[in-house]
Amino acid sequence: SEMCIRPRPSTPGREGGVADTRFGRIGLLICADTFKDEFQDRMAALEPDLLVVPSGWAAREEQWPGHGRELLKTVTRAAGRIRAPLVGTDLVGEITNGPWTGLTYGGQSVVSNGYGNVLARAADRDREVLILDVSLVDSH
Repeated sequence: SEMCIRPRPSTPGREGGVADTRFGRIGLLICADTFKDEFQDRMAALEPDLLVVPSGWAAREEQWPGHGRELLKTVTRAAGRIRAPLVGTDLVGEITNGPWTGLTYGGQSVVSNGYGNVLARAADRDREVLILDVSLVDSH
């Protein structure tokens, strides 16, 4: 099962949103928002040029790197459904407090184009900075 930490519950009717910036219209969904087609459809209607999805994707250490495949599938599915390039980030390291103590954030952040194709994927359970150009023109 997917594990995605949300720091606080979402407010009904407030899942995700967009901001018009000098870089284009940036959309934001948080982790588990990407699990629901209705949230993705609402975001698609807002026509973001780029979507950012910060996540807390965690599992037991022995479930990595395989658990990252679920993050990859979730991110690329959302990008294709919303038709916007998507940057899906995840933390790296062990959770040391709270109900998920002992689970591990595995990294493997993903960048996908608006068709759900992977453009880049960060390291497994290690820090990595990726820099790439993403075409926003063909996203809709």
